[in-house]
Amino acid sequence: MVKHALWLLAVVSGVACGGVTPTPVVTPPSSGAATHPVTIAVVDGFHGPLPADLVAKYCQWVHRPTLRTPQLTRDAFQTFQASIAGCVGLSTIALVEAPDPLLAQSLASAGAAYIELGNELELAPYNLSLAQYAVAQAQMCTAVRAVNGAQPLITGAVYTLNTDTKQRMLAARDACPGATLGVHLYEALSQADLDWLAALGVPVAVTETGSPTGCGTSQWIAQANYIDAMIAQLSTVPNVTLVAIYQRPSGTGCTNLDTFGIEDKPAWDRLAARP
Repeated sequence: MVKHALWLLAVVSGVACGGVTPTPVVTPPSSGAATHPVTIAVVDGFHGPLPADLVAKYCQWVHRPTLRTPQLTRDAFQTFQASIAGCVGLSTIALVEAPDPLLAQSLASAGAAYIELGNELELAPYNLSLAQYAVAQAQMCTAVRAVNGAQPLITGAVYTLNTDTKQRMLAARDACPGATLGVHLYEALSQADLDWLAALGVPVAVTETGSPTGCGTSQWIAQANYIDAMIAQLSTVPNVTLVAIYQRPSGTGCTNLDTFGIEDKPAWDRLAARP
């Protein structure tokens, strides 16, 4: 669960880490590019329930988002589910962060719209080799399907698109047939990137994207523009079905970890108003 570098791991560990900040500049698609609707998701609820005031804010969205939530036990996930039950239309991606078939299996009948099988397992603290990654995906996939063959799955999302992560996505496609392929994209995407995703021939879920705003409000509009442009680009790829925006409560500092949130910023208002 590392990215530019390790700030998402810090969500789990509580320790902020430095690294490269994704530049909030994405080239929108050309005016003639065909687009299609994608499901909008938000990464929220880190190992716990959502507060009622935040649930109420999500309930005001024109289209209720899918909430991607890392959870460590079935009981914790059910507590999370109970916390959002008052808002009809909210659904969940239950994220199994580690290569943990038993946890994945325990969530198989817990009512998630998707179970996501691992999070950036190629990076610290897991550092799985390509072969280990494929085995982990197969084991978790098999464990879930042994209990609930109809449960929609997202394979463990890799961080960014490069030679190694593309191999892992292909391995995940083979290890868990019928699953949606996961990927995290924070960089500007080339047409070659979009074409590669389209050529996969299976559904793709971008389970993390977004941009921090740093101190003050000067980058708030840039963050909103980045998210809008990323969704627009990804909606030109026919098999991209879901895009999840990284969200967390804003902290008191200026780090990525403290300023990646979208709540009470223009990005939130734009997403909430999407038809």
